[in-house]
Amino acid sequence: MSEGQASTSMLQRRFRIGYSRAARLVDTMEEMKIIGPANGSKPRDILMTPEEVKTRYFS
Repeated sequence: MSEGQASTSMLQRRFRIGYSRAARLVDTMEEMKIIGPANGSKPRDILMTPEEVKTRYFS
């Protein structure tokens, strides 16, 4: 996600997890408005900085 974009395959490679878990994480982040909606096969835009996520969800 630090590249400004997120995708299921990026999460799979970065965290060494399977497709199902990565897809659930992406769906959850979209519901939380952390990342944008799907746009075909392109990576999703990241809508919040890590600091905004911490402030909104962990404080």
